[in-house]
Amino acid sequence: MGSAYRRYYVTVGSRQVHYRRVGDGPPVILLHASPQTADFVIPAMMSLANEFTLIGLDTPGYGGSDRLGLPEPTAADYADALAETLDALGIRRAPVYGTHTGAHIAMEFGLRFPERTAACFLDGISFNTVDEKQELVEQYAPAFTPVAGGGHLAWAWQHTRDQTIFYPWFRAERDRRVNQAIGDPEYLSKVVLWKMVAGSGYRIGYRAAFTHDSLAAIKTMAVPTLVIARAADILAHQASRLGDLPQCVRILKLPESREQWLVALREAFATANGDRTIPLPPETRAMRGRQWRGYVSQRGGQRLVRCGGGASGRPLVLLHGDMESSATLEDLARGLSRDRSVYALDIAGCADSDPLEDGASLADYVRDASGVCSALGLTEFDVYGRGLGATLALAMARSDSKVKRLVLDQPWAPSAEERVDLLAQYAPALSARWDGTHFLTAWSMLRDRALFWPWYRRTRDAIRWVEPDFDPNDLQRDLVELLKRPQTYGDYCRAMLASDVAGLTPGLTQSCLVLVRTGDRLATHADRLALAHAERRARPSRPSELVDVVADFLRSAR
Repeated sequence: MGSAYRRYYVTVGSRQVHYRRVGDGPPVILLHASPQTADFVIPAMMSLANEFTLIGLDTPGYGGSDRLGLPEPTAADYADALAETLDALGIRRAPVYGTHTGAHIAMEFGLRFPERTAACFLDGISFNTVDEKQELVEQYAPAFTPVAGGGHLAWAWQHTRDQTIFYPWFRAERDRRVNQAIGDPEYLSKVVLWKMVAGSGYRIGYRAAFTHDSLAAIKTMAVPTLVIARAADILAHQASRLGDLPQCVRILKLPESREQWLVALREAFATANGDRTIPLPPETRAMRGRQWRGYVSQRGGQRLVRCGGGASGRPLVLLHGDMESSATLEDLARGLSRDRSVYALDIAGCADSDPLEDGASLADYVRDASGVCSALGLTEFDVYGRGLGATLALAMARSDSKVKRLVLDQPWAPSAEERVDLLAQYAPALSARWDGTHFLTAWSMLRDRALFWPWYRRTRDAIRWVEPDFDPNDLQRDLVELLKRPQTYGDYCRAMLASDVAGLTPGLTQSCLVLVRTGDRLATHADRLALAHAERRARPSRPSELVDVVADFLRSAR
């Protein structure tokens, strides 16, 4: 099933902002903590969606939102960016709720744009002293650098875990213990995941909050402002540092009860004098000179598509392989978009696409992917499939006359006996574990995929004699894409692996390019495909050469 809320991208100047929207009624703007996303804020407030339209924005540089073009943006810079985003959404005036880093941005928005701020809700905002600020800036968010061996994953997990045990986390002292349970593994896993999505930029939002002079700023507020101090919040005690406040500012201390918190928010949102209605979400606009992202609605949810190009060549659809997403094909898509429109899909149940609602067979995935292409307005198109994506590409070509040419990059065609083994072991669910070792398990799977076939059969006769690519940034990219859907990515794998790929090829009339890696155990799979109009070539290892080979075929094939 898809999420209860809908996800969107809105174009703001030269960048895209990702947001979530749910509900009916006056708009309320929700800003999250670092290094999270709006997905950490909206679910807790879903009961308010009957009365308000909740708009949860991913802060620039976090989640799906592009970074600001600034090396060290301040809370004021983020507030200016928020104003630009609300302009793009057609929202004139609304209450703004922020938690932790989001609260600092909300406060600055209220100061800089009082005419647009119906009310300001500061939940868990910090009021640090000068010395505390300096210590936090220097130590709270150390550099985060992926390494090929995966050692950074243990660091990321322990860092995130300790953030729920001590405040600040680097002061591991009795008096610094947080009086609450350690975050559960699912929660911690989500935080680590989005920390890794933000990459080196995960520190930027923290810095904006730590350097913000909130003690001085609160004294100058001129819009209705509510400082919320919840008993379970690690920063709740800092509200006691506030002295005399403007009449428009009040402090609300709450117990741990979520119900009381929701009641207080409902009453406060209802009295805010903002826009009473909100425009429909604007269409995702094409962006000149760069790739952009958007969602296509299908039965049961939304599918992410990365788009680029726009020249006169026949459109090209890219289908990723196992344990991957459209992000894996981003460089290829960029290179091929010079002379055509290119659409890279997150297959249903992978990365940023919701899973299929009913069934998960090859026919179901064909129906879904073809539906995405129809929704994109493609009347005819070529298809590139990588690995298991080649299976989906072949099946689409058999059932959809709009598919004109095929590129099969390292196709799989396992025998019936191999399929039994692969279905049982290839794509295990990656449940969050209390010690974070599921991150290392996923990392090892991705590395071993390049070393053995299949990855779990680590024997001499399973070695892939090809040059492995262990670029830590590429591994990190694939890791976070895999762990966005740790329970459903395997549905796609199993649907492709259950299929008799060789049985899909007889009778195909499309021109086809088959790319294989010399010496690879998987190269023999291409021999099992009975393709009447196929050209077979060695797959280049350099990305630029791969672009050239595919582009030449698409230009020359009839």
